[in-house]
Amino acid sequence: MKPSVKRAMSLLLSAALLVSALVVYATLIRGQYAAVQELRGRLEAKIGILDIETKAVEQVKNLVVNLKSIANISTALSFALPQEESVSSVVSQINSLTQVHGLVLQGVGISYLPIMPPPVKLSFAKGIGALRLDIKFVGPYAAGRDFLADLERNLRIMDIKNLKMESASKTGQDLMSFGLTIDTYYQVK
Repeated sequence: MKPSVKRAMSLLLSAALLVSALVVYATLIRGQYAAVQELRGRLEAKIGILDIETKAVEQVKNLVVNLKSIANISTALSFALPQEESVSSVVSQINSLTQVHGLVLQGVGISYLPIMPPPVKLSFAKGIGALRLDIKFVGPYAAGRDFLADLERNLRIMDIKNLKMESASKTGQDLMSFGLTIDTYYQVK
């Protein structure tokens, strides 16, 4: 065969292979490609739903943890802001703190302050009552300072309204006489 005929035959053979590849693509691959694209779309949709549901489950878990911590917060709040005056508890706390720091409690005066109405008009909002404690004790300055620091860290809310310190010793000892006015709060039923 002549080289020109060989070239023509190879061109015809190449064209036939190209046409057969296009026919195979059009009949076999194109249909399956559409099916693959549809499956990819379904997969992406299911992954999206899985992500949404995973986030929802995480939010529910967080809510459960928050609800458990609300019970703890409620307990802590009942100690910090009790449901009643609990005068004996307040006096006991003051007495314990003075004893721990080596102070001598000389007297405790208690008076009730007017009840503060709730800041918002809601059925569950309660008013806040206050007790004013006038406390007198004697001891070293460092012990009085430590007493005040522990009073600040006390679980029940207490505000120091007035503090008066005087030297209680004429011999130069480190004895101080403390006069303290404290407001402590409670919830009104």
